[in-house]
Amino acid sequence: MNDPRFSIIPGWIVTDPRLKGRDLQVLCLLGRHIDKAGWCFRSQVKMARQLDCARSTVQSSLERLMKIGVVERRTGDSFDGRDTSYHYRVIFDREVAASTLRTWEEDEAENDQLDPAETGCRSAGTPADIPAPPAGPESAPPAGPGSAPYKNVPDLTPPAEQEREARAGEREENGNSPTNRKTLERAFERAFQAWPTSVSDSRPEAWKAWIDLSAEERVQADAEAERYAAAVKNGGRKHLCSHAVYLREKRWLRLEPAENAARPAVVLAKPFGKLWQAARIKTLFAGPTGPTPVLTRIERRMVEGGSFTEEQLIADKRVRTGFPSINVMHEKAMHRQGVTVSTALEPLAEMMEAVRVGSERWEEWRAEHQARGWPWIPDPGRQEWVYFPAGGPGGLKDFEAAIRAYEAKGNDDGAQQAAE
Repeated sequence: MNDPRFSIIPGWIVTDPRLKGRDLQVLCLLGRHIDKAGWCFRSQVKMARQLDCARSTVQSSLERLMKIGVVERRTGDSFDGRDTSYHYRVIFDREVAASTLRTWEEDEAENDQLDPAETGCRSAGTPADIPAPPAGPESAPPAGPGSAPYKNVPDLTPPAEQEREARAGEREENGNSPTNRKTLERAFERAFQAWPTSVSDSRPEAWKAWIDLSAEERVQADAEAERYAAAVKNGGRKHLCSHAVYLREKRWLRLEPAENAARPAVVLAKPFGKLWQAARIKTLFAGPTGPTPVLTRIERRMVEGGSFTEEQLIADKRVRTGFPSINVMHEKAMHRQGVTVSTALEPLAEMMEAVRVGSERWEEWRAEHQARGWPWIPDPGRQEWVYFPAGGPGGLKDFEAAIRAYEAKGNDDGAQQAAE
């Protein structure tokens, strides 16, 4: 059998909230090949091929796993100076939080102080060499005529006992119970470690704020933490508050309702569609990128011979090489593949209209591309309709104004050509 039967990874990583995408698959793939010390020698290219994904995806997962602290990497030896595969070590044990250690120590101390005589009970079973004490000569008192009272019926529980049970329930809720405190510790550790600024945050302050919340509020705070951090980043703010401030001020309540924020950040736009064309035209308006094209020796001779002017050749080269991201979109479209586009571009997509391939309006758009020095779209094949800004080339003025308004809101580039 060529494939290993088992993959050995640390159990604590399975529920770590920081895992994303292919992280667990990449870790399991390393776990199939490690030695007793946790080391293996793997190629990112080979790992990507095994997982049927891009190398960049594997690399991102490895970087995240190293940041979490479950993987260590060392560069392999190279005798000729070329790049080599890396040595990876899967880290099975991690440091236990100081607060958790204190909880264990307190629980152990409480167990040591328990006295069977004080509790009024003894261990189940009696050692063979110690006889059980004889029962007393007196008879047990007769039972009353009524049914035995059920302890948990409030009307039959003495007021003093009801008060004690209420106080115990309150302590359980606030985490003072040793059993419940362990659960709260684990939940807090997961939430605190997942917070982006946890490295520099005050753990005691965050813990105090966590304890002050109700059980329902803790669940809400944990569930909305990632969405709140994303909202702060998308709002243009450079700094995120500490975890203690987030909990103490209950900032997740400032978010829009979840149903209004359920829209994904990016989607796959189909070739020649509204969103695809909105991203394409927006990128074209940004202008060509890279250095100005330079004529080759042969092209110089063509200019000297009068076949072309220098401006004509430079403009042609700029169209072919000045828009690399557009070239990627066109190449994917020829294979009927879409590109990843930000959903923030949807208002621009609504400004599009369908244009029949080969129609008069189609030729107007072709001429407009040529006049502006833009690359024309690839052959749409059997697709009869392609979307362009409404109103023909004359509508580009309104479309450009919409782009400026879009950028003024601090949005990133909408077209994110997938590398995979």
